[in-house]
Parts: sequence; C-alpha cells; structure tokens
Amino acid sequence: MAKIHLESEKLSLIKEGKMSESGNVESHGKHFDILNDLRLVPKFDEKDVDVFFTLFERIADTRGWTGPDRAVLLQCVLVGRAQEAFSMLSSSDCENYATVKATILKTYELVPEAYRQKFRNWKMGEKTHVEFARDLSTHFSRWCAASDVRTFEDLCSLMILEQFKCSVSENVALYINEQKVTSVSKAAVLADDFVLTHKVSADLYAVGATQDLSVTKKPVVFSRRSVSSYSDLGGSGGARELEDTCNFCHRKGHWKKDCWVLKSKKKTDSRVKPAACAAPAPNLKASNTSGIDLSITEKLDLSSYTPFLTKGYVSLVGSKANIPVT
Repeated sequence: MAKIHLESEKLSLIKEGKMSESGNVESHGKHFDILNDLRLVPKFDEKDVDVFFTLFERIADTRGWTGPDRAVLLQCVLVGRAQEAFSMLSSSDCENYATVKATILKTYELVPEAYRQKFRNWKMGEKTHVEFARDLSTHFSRWCAASDVRTFEDLCSLMILEQFKCSVSENVALYINEQKVTSVSKAAVLADDFVLTHKVSADLYAVGATQDLSVTKKPVVFSRRSVSSYSDLGGSGGARELEDTCNFCHRKGHWKKDCWVLKSKKKTDSRVKPAACAAPAPNLKASNTSGIDLSITEKLDLSSYTPFLTKGYVSLVGSKANIPVT
C-alpha cells in the first residue's frame, strides 16, 4: 500500500510539472543545467583577462545567462588575485556581475588609463602590419569600452579630454586623473582650482619665510650720507673718510688698497710660503770646519740612558774607516 501511495504522489507531481518523468525535481534540473553550462566557460587566464571576459560574455549572451548566473559561473573559474578580490566583496556585490567584473579589472590595473597607455605606447615589434593594426584596434576598443563611450559625442569628449591633459603640467594632469572626470569642462574647473590652491600655498610659504628672515637677520639700512659719499667720489673727502671702512684692518677712514698695515706686512713678510707639495729649500752656505776641534772635551754622564743606548759604526761612502757612535 505504501508503494502504491508513493507512485500516486509521483504521478501527481509529474502532472503538476514539479517533477520530470525521470524522477528529478525541476529545481534540481535547473542546477543541473548550470553545471552543464559551466563546461562552456573558458579557462580564466591572469595574463590576458580581457580576452577571457570577451569570450565569457559572448557565451553568456548566446546562452541567455542572467546577471546572477554570470556571477555564479564566473566565481567557479576565478583563480589567483581575481579570486582573492572576489572573496573581499559583500554578499550583495557578489551577485552583481558588473560589480564583480569591475573589481577584477581594477585588481589587474585594467582601468581606462591603462588601456589608453597601451593604445598610445603600443609598438609594432616583430609583428606584421595586419597584427599590429588588429592590436591597435583592440586596445582602442577596450579603452572606449572602459571609458563608457557609446556615442560620437562621448568619443569627442574623450579625445578632447586626453589632449587637455597632455597640454597641462604633469601635476595637474595627475590630479585630474585622480578625480576620474569624464568631461573637459569639469577637468578645466579642477585644474584652475588646483593651480589657485597651490599658488596661495606658495604665497603663504613665501610670506612666512620672509618673516623668519626678518627675525633672524637685521635689515641693512643705508644712510643718505653714506650713499652720496659712495656714489659721488669727487665730493668732500672728510665725509668719505668717516664712512669708508678698510676690509683688512676694519678701521675707518681708508680703503683696503690704502691700508698701511697691509703694505707693511707685504714688505716684512717676503718669505716664500710652502704650497701643496712644494716647499722652499734653505739656502745653505759652505763653511770651512778644518780649524774646529770636533773632539769632545768632556764626557757626559749617560748612565741614566744606558737602557736606551746602542753602539754602532758609521762611515762615508767609499771610505773604509768605521767611526764608532753611540
């Protein structure tokens, strides 16, 4: 009786469409379809993430996958840094395919600026002209897609904005990129604000530096008398003598060229001074020592120096006579 009851329940479920004839519930059949679709998902390649998303979205459009289904299938094939970035998302963001894709692209630094640099700096190398043209088209398409360019006006705005950033200074262009503006009008406003802010900061710094200098250093004040006597050399000599100061002896009343201390020093100090590795040699005059008795008249008491004394002989070059010395 129990078996007959189970068969009747099964037939009722099949009739209502809640169970297939093979005995599987429809909900299980749906999961089974996703598992089959997982086989169609391309392998995730960290070296070329753009190609993966291109192939993945083509298959998703063909199969009619929804946003949550794409996020689930994408989660199953992520590896490396992409998997770590996906694990940091919240539960609600994990179901949003656009958020997941943007996070992964940002992890691999695949932002509009990166695509722009690839497009502008791409080299031909050993590729053929056809391959080089295809690479340029790919990089430009990715740049436009990342910048959300959909119309001709969007493309014009993108080109003008790039030219604007190339024309301004590097600091201003970097500030505009950090703000992630998409129109040249907003970029111009931000550039003016940036320049004005840094100009005000520079002026305040200059004022502060001037105040510090005014505290640490005394201002130089020129009197009218000193200026007139300095400029008018043909005027009264008495006023100029009172204001003139010698740079050598630091006395007033004369200049350095008229300083008598300097002149007297030049006259008395006529010796040649050594410079670098050269030094003057003394001028020695020969004298006749034949009449001088070189013998020691009295012996010195060297008993206290006995531990430090040694005996030896000396002789002239070419002579056989040895003279004892202590």
